Amino acid sequence: MAVLDYGRIMRAGDLDCSVQPDGLTCQAAGSGHGFTVNSGSYSTW
Repeated sequence: MAVLDYGRIMRAGDLDCSVQPDGLTCQAAGSGHGFTVNSGSYSTW
């Protein structure tokens, strides 16, 4: 299992993900669509 430190970015295919203290955000480089998720909520765009 990979561990991603705060502020670092991990790329998996077209998806870039970063972790901040308030949650995980991932965005597709090609489309610009993505999501943010944390312990209390999530959002997509």
